[in-house]
Amino acid sequence: MVDLPSERLDTARGVLHTAPDGDFDFRRWDPPTSLAPYVSWIWMVRWDRGDRPPYLQSVLPHPAANFVVEADGGRLWGPQKSRFDRSLAGTGRAIGIRFKPGGIAPFLDGPVSSIVDGLAPAPRAWTVAGEQVAATDDPAQAVRVLVDAIEPPAELDPNIVVVADAVSLLEKDRSFTRASHLAQHLHLSVRTLHRLFADYVGLGPAWVIRRYRLHEATSRASGTVDWAALAAELDYADQAHLVRDFTAIVGMSPTRYAAQADSVHSAGSTQADSVHSAGSTQAISPMQ
Repeated sequence: MVDLPSERLDTARGVLHTAPDGDFDFRRWDPPTSLAPYVSWIWMVRWDRGDRPPYLQSVLPHPAANFVVEADGGRLWGPQKSRFDRSLAGTGRAIGIRFKPGGIAPFLDGPVSSIVDGLAPAPRAWTVAGEQVAATDDPAQAVRVLVDAIEPPAELDPNIVVVADAVSLLEKDRSFTRASHLAQHLHLSVRTLHRLFADYVGLGPAWVIRRYRLHEATSRASGTVDWAALAAELDYADQAHLVRDFTAIVGMSPTRYAAQADSVHSAGSTQADSVHSAGSTQAISPMQ
């Protein structure tokens, strides 16, 4: 068993519109050293809507898998391409493990690309732990049970480190605007880079670049925004390309999204009626 201090988070990158204050408690724990090459963090979200209308929480997921436990047990979600929507009502809780890009690979029988946008069979020890987590009201105990259920491989696959560092670089450094730029930096051929991403990340480097550009755009969509300048900064050909990309994934134009971001807290939780849903799921979105 391990002692994992929690960090309360008021926002999470990729979450579209933060929920009204007091409705949700989102916490995150760092993994133990033995799992650090594979796991980004353990997360928990609790909500209490009382008798108020459901709240639609939408997320632009990161290129990572999540093992998520709710009241009915645990599920292993592969990396998600699309916006992930979940209507949250009443009182509930979800606890999950967010794997690093590539970190889920040694626990699968095939390439990570085979579980994109879907569920994957989880190791038996994880499903048993999920049942135990669902049955306890103690968050600290729940986190310990989850962590103890994951047995890391005896040896670390060096490709896991390569792809995790590559994705981290794409997230933090906006100068990498093409897959070829990343391949050159890593001293790999473009073909080898694409194969590594398919096997370990599940999604291609160009997709990852595009997703992180949208993460940045949504995080800055509040108040007065110079969309033309932001489009240029994020290496879009022009503002129209940013608007089209943003609208296709988020479900509304950047200006409309920014207006809602400014009003959602003062107006209360009316988002469920105003956001165009791209489809809902039975399990909570992997909170990032």
